[in-house]
Formats: sequence, C-alpha cells, structure tokens
Amino acid sequence: MRSRSRSSGQSTVEYVGVVALVLAVLLAAGAAWADGAPIAGAVSRQMAYALCLVTRGDCDEDRRPCTVASTDTTDEAGVTLFFIGIKGRRGVLVERRSDGTYAVTLSEGAGAGIDTGWGGEAKASFRGKSITLGGEARAAALAELGHGWTWVVPDEGAASAIVAEIRRNPLHVGSPPPGLGRPTVTYGEHGLSVSAGGSLGPLSAAVDASDTFGTRTDASTGRRTYYVRRRNGVTGSVLFGEDRGGASGSVRGSEEYAVTLSADGRPLDLAILGSGRYSGSLDLPDQAQEIAGMLGLPTKGDRLYSTEMHLDLTDAGNLALATDFIAQVEHPGLRVGSAVDETAQLRERLRESGTQETRTYTMDAQRDEIGGHLAAEFKIGAELSHTVEHTRLQAAMSRGLDGVWRKRSDCLAAAGRS
Repeated sequence: MRSRSRSSGQSTVEYVGVVALVLAVLLAAGAAWADGAPIAGAVSRQMAYALCLVTRGDCDEDRRPCTVASTDTTDEAGVTLFFIGIKGRRGVLVERRSDGTYAVTLSEGAGAGIDTGWGGEAKASFRGKSITLGGEARAAALAELGHGWTWVVPDEGAASAIVAEIRRNPLHVGSPPPGLGRPTVTYGEHGLSVSAGGSLGPLSAAVDASDTFGTRTDASTGRRTYYVRRRNGVTGSVLFGEDRGGASGSVRGSEEYAVTLSADGRPLDLAILGSGRYSGSLDLPDQAQEIAGMLGLPTKGDRLYSTEMHLDLTDAGNLALATDFIAQVEHPGLRVGSAVDETAQLRERLRESGTQETRTYTMDAQRDEIGGHLAAEFKIGAELSHTVEHTRLQAAMSRGLDGVWRKRSDCLAAAGRS
C-alpha cells in the first residue's frame, strides 16, 4: 500500500505540472491574440515543449546555440619509409555561437599503417599557386587514434587567449597545454582510414574513406556521448600552367550516429548528424530536401551544409525502437554498408517525433603544402600541409517537437543575416 501511495502521489504531481504548463501556454496564447499575433504555431510548439518538460525529456535540442562563424586551422605531417606510413595532425577550431559564447577545440591525431605506391612525385602549393612534377599511383590503409578538448568561454577575448596559449605550446601533445583550465568537453576516438589515388603531370585524383568510433564527455553535466562517424571524399584537380591557373573540385561528406547518456547511465538522446559540401539543391541530403527552397542556394562557389536529427530517449516508445541502434553505437565495429543500421520504424519515429536542425554556410579555404615521394613497390617520402578554413552561417532552419519548420532568427541575427 505504501508504494502505491507514493506512485499515486507522483502521478498527481506530474498531472498538476501538466495542467499548470498548459494554463501558462493558454495565457501566453491569449496575450499573443490580444496583440494580433499569429498563435497557432506558437501554441502547438509550446504545448509539445511543455509536455516534454513535465516528462523530464531532453527538450531543448532545437533551441541550442548555433555556430554562426568558425575558423579551423589544421597542420599535418607524414613520413613514409619502405611500406610503412606515419602521419600526425593537430587542429584548432574556433566557433562563434549565436548566444555570444565561443567554443575552442584542440584536436590531435596520429595514424600508422601500410602506405605503398609506384612512381615519383614532387608538389608544392602556396597562396593558391601550385606546382606538381612527376606522377605516381598510391594506396594506404592507416589505423588512427585521436583525442581532443573543447573549452566554451563567454567572449572573443577569452577564446583568443586560449588559442594564444595553444600556439605557445606547439610541442605539448597528449594533454591540454597548462594554464587553460578544465575543458568543458573531452573526447577520445579510434578508427581506420583508407585512401587511393594517382597523379600524372597536371592531373590528379584521389578517393578516401574512414570509420571512427569515439566517446565525448561533458564535464559540466557528466553526460557521455558514444558516436560512430563515417567520412567519404573524392578530389580531383588539373593545372593549366603557371600563368593560366587551374581547376579543382571535391565531393566530401560525413555522417555521425550518436547516443547520449546521463551521468547515471540513462539514455537521453539519439542523434544522426550529416555534413558536406553542396553547390545546389540536389546536393543536399534527403532530410533537407523538403526545405531546400528555404535554405538559399549559392550564387557562386561551394557551400557547406549540416543537419542534426534528435530523438528523445526518455520517451519509452522512442527508447524501445532505438534499442538495436544504441547497441550498435555503444559497441561498434568496422562494417560494409551503412555505418549503423536504422530500422524503418525508427526512421519513421525520427520523422514524426524528432527535432531537426539544418544549416548552410559559406566557406573560404586555403591550403599550403609541400611534399614528395619516390616509390617502386617500396616507398620513401614526406609531406607537410597547413590548411585554414573560414565559414559563416548563410541559412538556418529548425523543426521543433510540433513538426513545424521555422527560421532560426536568433542564429541569423547573430550572423548578421536577419
């Protein structure tokens, strides 16, 4: 009898909470009506949000700050001796967000494995001018390890101070430089990458793919996110001569599947994220096609897109449909085909009950590199590269718990596009 009384009392409290929130929504709707504002969308959105709050769901995925601009600086180095290749990478990503905060991420990675080829090549590029001599065919398969740290700070000055400290410690690897304080987020990952390509005089082409498995931990909440990421890319270029320039193109994209657990191990959120380059509506992923006309297409050059779909796992029905998905993400492995299988029921639930964020960005990138290889079954060579990418928000749309698409006016205003 005692346990029944406690359960009944809890249900009564939750019921009172629902009624109070519904009344608050209706009062807000009445105020909007008095001001002559359209309220149908606002009421359905707030009702869905109120019910999610009362049931202790993960309700704010479509309200989180957007990245409105970013600068990503990456330095890479590689050495090949006989048929063994070793590569290292260090990157600093600075993101300005719509709530005025900044996120600074320091990432480090290393890979080792088989790197072989046939032929010889020397290449260099600086400030958009490139030269390539010789030609080669090549292929590589590398096992990779990576880790990183993110600091979320209140303003640009604090972000600049973190970047300056990182640059003062270029040889400090394996842990954050001293003096930066506790990271907001820490992650570690491992995976496998494969690549193949070739060059002959002014022509070059390459394909690459990678599968990455990792874990992110948020120090402020104790939440842990398990993720599986797959990346694919195709690049090609042709040089017409020193005075006539050249042309290049690339198609790159990534998909990430993630599950977030609370500090006590309770499943909270399922996420499917995608990103890549696009030059027209047909290049956008399926989940963004329905709003392609609202995102704005580029007038020139490439653009980037990002999509995020989230499903609240505190809902018992959602959790039941996601059981297999969660197991695949928490205990991943290399596989042919999709990185993670989604059932038809889970896809439908994501479409009907999930939230989604879709954004497009302009991009400006510059890559400077120098390197050379000589290979005849065995290979010897080295390469260095420095890449800087700048992005700026172009369009942002959000589909909330009510299923209605809206512009993220807060994000667009912060990006100066309101």
